Amino acid sequence: VEPNVVRAEKHVQMAKEATAQGMVLLKNEGHLLPLLNDTPIVALIGPHIHDRKAMAGNYLGELCPGSNFDCITSFAEGFSNATTRYGGTLLPVEGCAVSGTDISGFPKAKDAASQADVVIFMGGLDGSLEAEGKDRPDIRLPSVQSKLIQEIAQVNANIVLVLMHGGMVGLDAVTV
Repeated sequence: VEPNVVRAEKHVQMAKEATAQGMVLLKNEGHLLPLLNDTPIVALIGPHIHDRKAMAGNYLGELCPGSNFDCITSFAEGFSNATTRYGGTLLPVEGCAVSGTDISGFPKAKDAASQADVVIFMGGLDGSLEAEGKDRPDIRLPSVQSKLIQEIAQVNANIVLVLMHGGMVGLDAVTV
């Protein structure tokens, strides 16, 4: 690929359009979306709130010079920019890793959720769980994330679930 083609404006715009078309709203019970200015406190919770690399996926060229992904706006940064511009309060808490058994962040996540008008949970998968030549033995959302969602739901049922993944993710364990 010629250097003048990398990050060419027309390709960046095409990638943004493909990304927008790839988003799917499965349901909107309670009409939590779109978030309006009358939602002053938003808890942004989940393992992907600061993750820039997972947002890029694994089929990419040199997306950001130096490959540190600093050219990508994280969800926490984007929501922080939005609350600065439109008002409101953002309570960002990771709460857990993408996978594993560490639940030490659950109390802080539940506290943020209990203070919020709405919770946006940013979860899903990353390259540690699925990639080319690396298949998962189970399609369910990693159990630590399912457990965190259930814990959050005990204090705030207004949850918007946003998942990033390259393959299927079963949500049968996520019951709120």
